[in-house]
This record gives sequence, C-alpha cells and structure tokens, in this order.
Amino acid sequence: MLINKLEKAVAAAHTFFVGNPEHMEMRQNLDYYQTMSGVKEEDFKDLEAKPHMHEFRLGVRLYSEEKPQEAVPHLEAALQEYFVADEECRALCEGPYDYDGYNYLDYSADLFQAITDHYVQVLSCKQSCVTELASHPSREKPFEDFLPSHYNYLQFAYYNIGNYTQAIECAKTYLLFFPNDEVMSQNLAYYTAMLGEEEASSISPRKNAQDYRQQSLLEKELLFFAYDIFGIPFVDPDSWTPEEVIPKRLQEKQKSERETAARISQEIGDLMKEIETLVEEKTKESLDVSRLTREGGPLLYEGISLTMNSKVLNGSQRVVMDGVISDDECQELQRLTNAAATSGDGYRGQTSPHTPNEKFYGVTVLKALKVKSIPAL
Repeated sequence: MLINKLEKAVAAAHTFFVGNPEHMEMRQNLDYYQTMSGVKEEDFKDLEAKPHMHEFRLGVRLYSEEKPQEAVPHLEAALQEYFVADEECRALCEGPYDYDGYNYLDYSADLFQAITDHYVQVLSCKQSCVTELASHPSREKPFEDFLPSHYNYLQFAYYNIGNYTQAIECAKTYLLFFPNDEVMSQNLAYYTAMLGEEEASSISPRKNAQDYRQQSLLEKELLFFAYDIFGIPFVDPDSWTPEEVIPKRLQEKQKSERETAARISQEIGDLMKEIETLVEEKTKESLDVSRLTREGGPLLYEGISLTMNSKVLNGSQRVVMDGVISDDECQELQRLTNAAATSGDGYRGQTSPHTPNEKFYGVTVLKALKVKSIPAL
C-alpha cells in the first residue's frame, strides 16, 4: 500500500544520508527526489539535527557565502542552543555510578573511595559533553575548539556589518580561551581603534562564556588531580586548557609519553620505508626472474627442492618448495608466531582470506616491533 507522503520520504532519506554520506543508493534516491515535481528545497531536512549544530552549520555556510548580516542571527542562536544543550548533557551525567558491565561484581571500596570514584566519573562525563556537542554524523571527528569558534566567526561577521561593539565583545570572549592568539589580539586592537579606547575598555567578555570557562577549569583541576594522585585517566577534550591547570608531575609524565610515542612513530616510519624499499627491490627481482623462468623450468637457487607443483595442487602458478629458509630462521618465525601472531592475516583478521580450507596467522609490523622491544622475547 502506497502512503504517498513524499515530504516525509524526502526528509527521511536526507536524514539517513547525513549520517551515511557514502551510501550510493540513498544518494541516487535523493537525486531522484530532486527531479520530482512538488519537492521543495526545505523538504531536505535532517530530522535528527541538534538545534545548536543546525544553527551553527547554517551560520557558517552563510558566513562562507559572504553573507555576514544573515549569518549573525544563526550563529547567535547556535550559542544560545549550545549552552542549553550543555546543561542538558551535564544533567544526564548526574545519575547512578556506572560499573561498566559486570565490574560491580568485583568492585570493593570504602565510603570515601566510592564517593571519589563516583564524583570523578560524573566530572569526566560532564567534560565529555564538549565532544558530544561538537560531533556531527557527517564528520569522522568532532569540530575542534567548537565553542570558541562561534566567537571567532561572530567577531568577524560583526566587523563586516560595522558593529564594532559586538565585534570587540566577541573578540574579548574568544581571547578568554586563547589569550595568546596574535591574530585575534590584532583584530581587537583594530576594533578598539575604530570604536575608541574609552568606549572599548568598558566592553567585557560575555558573562555566560566566563562562567562556562571557570566551571570547566575547576572540573579539569579536580580531574587532573585524580589522574595524578589516584591514577584515574583523564583525556582533556579542550586545546585551550592553560598549562598551569595540569600538575607539574603529570606534565612531565605526559611529555615523556609524547616523546616515547614520537620515537616509536619514527621507528615505525623508518621501518616502513625499509619495507617499501625491500618490496620494490623484490618486485623488480620478481619481474626479472619471471622473464627468465617458466613453470617446470630449473630451480634458480641452490639447496631448494620442489615438493609439489601446480598439477598436484590443482591450480596454475602454485608451488610448494622446501629449503627456502634455514632451520634457525624457521624456528625464529615460529617463536614470533607463538609470541605475537593472532588468528587472521594480521591486518584485516581474515582467518581464511582465500578458501575455507586454509588458516592464516599473522603479525602486524607494529606488533612485531613491540615484541622486539621486550628483552625476554
């Protein structure tokens, strides 16, 4: 039975496509809807859009189209909706303690430890609202510095429409989060010169942004303290957090971890380059050898014996040889397999990538490096 509710069909298709932008069939459906009579541009709406994100994206689009007058009300609405959504997100964090599955069976704590664990979990949840509110289904990663970016767009939009009072207010608000931003400081100096020093000095950053920043910093201090003293991990979602909020000992630990990660990354990069070079050389050798050899021809290396050919293996270009590597090399590979190999080809986890009759055990380059770094192995 056909319902014939085209408007809802278009909205549903668009909503699905926003969260699945690589879905080609839905893309084709939307293209088809665009050609149908009676379908309007406003029918293509995201039914699951968050108000603050909808207004922000619309405001940014108008800003990019050099329509600052039209962009301003949407960016201001986005800010209002953001603080509403932030309050709602934070309120949802103040529930019972989340034991993460069946961990409650092993959880044992006295009163003070239980209070600490619960309170730290609540604070960590509230900090994660930053990431939650900056996320959109069409993006792999959240918007970076999402809240401060509102003030960045607004200060320039207000400047373009000649409203220096609001431009100064938004510039000062942005500098709350990034006080060392040279470009914004230069913008503020220019706006101040245009409006007048006396009038500009009386303009303060927005109160709700000041309150938000102060509350967030207090939460971060407690979470970093818990990380430093109790070892409860905390990943700061903001890039604007002042360094003095983080305990010195934790700063040194994080610096050491970054240096270790950089060193490992460099080692992996060097190893990958070596592998690429070897692959290129082997490929060249294979091409050269393929010109000289044919199936059934003589073996090119001494000490290698042919045990099965393509006829026995029931397929062209198939061969089993013995003596390709030494006994010591074979034992070394077996030790590596026992220590690090997992079921699958090592990269995509396919236990039988070609036929069900074979089983693959593989090791990634990174895992092999990690095993190499363990002296006992």
